[in-house]
Amino acid sequence: MSDFLDRVMNDAGRLEYGAHGCAVVSPRKRSRKENARRKAVREKLERGLQRRKEWTPEQLEEEEARIQAEINAILAARRAQDQDQAS
Repeated sequence: MSDFLDRVMNDAGRLEYGAHGCAVVSPRKRSRKENARRKAVREKLERGLQRRKEWTPEQLEEEEARIQAEINAILAARRAQDQDQAS
């Protein structure tokens, strides 16, 4: 679970090129306020993942259907906006 949270929470920072031409990520220093906000978000994600571990398969299917409906609504809104801009 921590690998998933690390992938979600860690931003890449600035992309620079090292001496050998390969990309090197240079992390930027974060403020205390930003660190506190990131910690709160991470804790919220952890609590959500812990709750989902206790869900039944039916609850997981309902959650998946709800999320898919949200995705479809967002995509439909974007398509409508694109068509309005194209007109």
